[in-house]
Formats: sequence, C-alpha cells, structure tokens
Amino acid sequence: MSTRDSVTDFWKIFAIRSAEFARLRSADDPVYDDVLESLQKIDRGLYLEFSTSDELCELIVTADGDPRLFDLAESVAASAPEIPGWSVRALKPERGFPKTVTWEGTEVRIADVLFASSVRGDGRLDLTLYVPGLTPEVWDDVANALIRALDDALGERAAAELIATVDVAPASDAGPVNLRPLTELRPRKRH
Repeated sequence: MSTRDSVTDFWKIFAIRSAEFARLRSADDPVYDDVLESLQKIDRGLYLEFSTSDELCELIVTADGDPRLFDLAESVAASAPEIPGWSVRALKPERGFPKTVTWEGTEVRIADVLFASSVRGDGRLDLTLYVPGLTPEVWDDVANALIRALDDALGERAAAELIATVDVAPASDAGPVNLRPLTELRPRKRH
C-alpha cells in the first residue's frame, strides 16, 4: 500500500473512531491502540498524543523527536479532513516545563534538575542533566522522562534542533561544573 493510501486509511479510521477517542482519558485503551496501529502503517516512528475536552479535542501527530520524520508527520497532519470537535497538528508544540514528569512510575521534579552543556561544531548541545537521588534502578526511566519533558518544554522540532545528546547523572556527580536549572533551557529564536 502506498504512503498516500495509508494516510487516507488512517484518517478514515480516526474519523470513524473520533467520538470514542474523544472520551479517552489515557492512551491505555484499545481505541488508542487501534488508531495508533493505523498511523504506524504509514511509518513505525510516528505516534499520537492527544488531549480531550468537552469543547475542542487536540490530536498531535508526533515523530517522537526523530527529525527524519518531521516532514512526514507534517504531511499526515496536513492531510487531515475536518473532524468535528477536533483540531489536528504536527509535532509537539512548545509548552514550557511541567512541574513534574513521570515515566514507568518514576517521578522527577523538574525544579530539582540542573544541567551542564557543551556546544558541538554544528551548534547543537550535548546536555548532562543532574538529578538528585538518581540510582541505577531508575536511570533509564529518569532519562526517558526528562527527554519527554524537553520535547514538551521546547517543542519537538526545537528540541531536536537544539539538543544533540542527553545524559543523566546523579546530582552528587556534578562537581565544579557550571550548572543551571533545567527550567532556564530555552529554544533558539527562529529567524
């Protein structure tokens, strides 16, 4: 099946299931799974985020931070038919940092996270995020939570343009590095 046909099929399925989707409160639901499966027939790297309300629901076609898929995510979103009660966009927008972020039950308070950065030749940053109480048991969960928080805070495209790598380390490992609160990290201004 061509990409165009897969996109058309995805929007047909979403339109049919949009009323059910509007009642969802989390992605832990077979309706979400069915719609996501349809989207991933276009590309396995595409995902959905959504928010629902009584007035207007929002669907975001996201590339999960993969810049190679940004154009495809934008094309899929631009192909959306009008679906009553829904707005559709591509890529996660800049929302600012949440107070906390959770991954697999591990919660991180953003105000507690400090960062150090170095600039690569291409201008992007290698970040080290220093987290109080970080232990090997939750290392991956904390890293995943903070990567998601960066996407949400900066916006998906801006995060990919600004950040090359993200590493996490215990705050006790910070040493005499010039640290700043993570909440001070900002996207570059677009010209």
